[in-house]
Amino acid sequence: MEFLIGGLTTVLGVLVGGGMSWVSTIRRDRLVMAFEMHRELHGTELLAARYRAGAAVRRHQGSTYLELEQELGPQTAHDLRLVVHFFERLWLAIEHDTIAEKHIPRLFGDTFYWWYAASFRHQFVPLSSEVGLNIQRLWEWLENHASNEQRERWQLGNERWLPVQRADPE
Repeated sequence: MEFLIGGLTTVLGVLVGGGMSWVSTIRRDRLVMAFEMHRELHGTELLAARYRAGAAVRRHQGSTYLELEQELGPQTAHDLRLVVHFFERLWLAIEHDTIAEKHIPRLFGDTFYWWYAASFRHQFVPLSSEVGLNIQRLWEWLENHASNEQRERWQLGNERWLPVQRADPE
């Protein structure tokens, strides 16, 4: 009987330890994903693309993304796609639960707020593409998961950088 109890205790210990290790690994991987995506957002390539694409959308507020691609040429179109697809990937990471969600508003909210208010909301989302829908979902998710204080900071911090008619994305 002692052998049976010892064996069951061992198996239970292995299962509990394995479960704890699995949960710990999942949490670590999600946190790593958040910081890797943050590093990418502020890395040389995407930072340069955001700067060039941001200047383009400021100059062409009345244009859709389709028109921007035609008017501005392949480099700016590439820059715009880099920015859009970065934020789409962020949404997909949230949707598929592969990123530490509690850090998303602090790491990405301010930058995404600017892009949504200055461009995505009126230039990209209305195209009704799958990517546009994902961008809209990211906006809605941030609206529901960021604090009022965070959203106010994003708005105040971005007001001077936003095109005049696009200061409030609500």
